[in-house]
Amino acid sequence: MSKISKVVGMVVSNKMQKSVLVAVERMFHHKLYNRYVKRTSKFMAHDEHNSCSIGDLVRHTISSSSIIICFFIHLLSHLFPMSKNTLH
Repeated sequence: MSKISKVVGMVVSNKMQKSVLVAVERMFHHKLYNRYVKRTSKFMAHDEHNSCSIGDLVRHTISSSSIIICFFIHLLSHLFPMSKNTLH
């Protein structure tokens, strides 16, 4: 069985050069409370051309030897820019 998995997350920070911080949300069932709980994990991803912006959905591959090999940008924030009017 392959140890490579793919996760989809959202870019939450692009303040570094050639790197972005990606937040990945997951749901799991809590045995004691018998409810589904949401948890967020943050990963560093390599962005060679600094093309990611905050709010982009990215898909990256995680392997057992290196944390993040590659990622692909879905560029949702460029297609649907968020403004203050859309939040209300």
